[in-house]
Amino acid sequence: MNLEFAITPCPNDTFAFYAMIKKIGGGLEVEFARHDIETLNELAFSAKYPITKLSFPAYLANRKNYEILDAGAALGVGTGPVFVARKGWAGGRVAVPGLNTTAALLYKFYAGKDAEIFPMLFSDILPAFAENKIEAGVLIHEGRFVYKDYGLELVQDLGDYWTAKTSLPVPLGCICIRRDFLHLKEEIEGQIRKSIKYAFAHFEETIPLVKHYALAGRCFKKPHNRLCERLFPRYFRDKKFANLKPRTKMKALVFATNLEADFAVKKFRFAKACGGKFPVYKNEDALLAVSGIGILAAALCAQFLLGNFKADKILNVGACGAL
Repeated sequence: MNLEFAITPCPNDTFAFYAMIKKIGGGLEVEFARHDIETLNELAFSAKYPITKLSFPAYLANRKNYEILDAGAALGVGTGPVFVARKGWAGGRVAVPGLNTTAALLYKFYAGKDAEIFPMLFSDILPAFAENKIEAGVLIHEGRFVYKDYGLELVQDLGDYWTAKTSLPVPLGCICIRRDFLHLKEEIEGQIRKSIKYAFAHFEETIPLVKHYALAGRCFKKPHNRLCERLFPRYFRDKKFANLKPRTKMKALVFATNLEADFAVKKFRFAKACGGKFPVYKNEDALLAVSGIGILAAALCAQFLLGNFKADKILNVGACGAL
C-alpha cells in the first residue's frame, strides 16, 4: 500500500528520509508531499496526512488525531531559531514563521506569553526586513546563518535560551502518525531509523537531492556542502540514533506538585530515579514525575520523559493537571 508522508523541503528532512524517498531498502511504499512547516501544522487540524512532520506545539494541539513516532524527530542542543531586529529596535510586534511553530513557542518562552507576534511565511521574513516592512522577527533555516548580511542584530538565540533555562534539547520538529494508522507505527519507525542510518553512511550521495528541495522550497538560496555538514549533526545528534531499538512500553504519571505526588509515591512504592528540574520516580510498572504547575511545565516534563525514559503513554493527573 502507498502511504502519504508529508515533510518540509528543509535539508534535515530530505537527508533523514533520503532512502525512503529513493525507495532504498524496501519497506512500505511511501509517497512524499512537501509543504512549509506551518502549512503542515495547519493541515494537521483536519488530519489530512496519515504521516506528517509537525512542530511540537502543533502535535500537542492535535493529540486526538495523531501520535508521535519514536523516530525522526529533530532536536537541537543550544541551537534553534534566532530572534533578530534592526539596530536600535525599541520593541513592538515580532514576525514569526507561523503561530503554531516551535519558533513562536520559543519566542514566547523568551519574551513572555503576552508578547505580540504575527505570522509570516518563513521565507518572506528576511525579504520583509530588506523592504523595511518589519523591524523584528524570528528566523529559521538559512536566515539564522545570514541575518548579519541584512544589517540585523541578534537579540537572542532562542535555542540557546531554551537549553540554558531548561537543560533540555530544543523540541524543533517531530514525526506523527494518524491514529487510524497506528497498526503501522512500529514498521514506519523501523523504516525511518534505517533511512537515517543510510543517510549518514552515504552522506555525499544525499547532497544533490538535499540542495534541490532546499532551493525549490526557498529554505536556502545557495545551500553548500559545508553548511549541510554543519546542519545535519545538529539535529540528528549522532549516527547511533539511527540504531536505536523500539523502546519497551511504560506508562508515566505526571503530577504538578509534590503534594499531589507523595501519596502515589508511597502507595505504589515508587523509588526516586533522578532529581533536578523534573523529579522522576520509578517502579516495575510505571514512571512518575513532578512537572510543576501549568501547561508549559507539563509539556516540558512530557518531553523530558519521552526523551530520557521509556515513557510510551503519559497521563497527567491531580488537581493541577495541565495536559
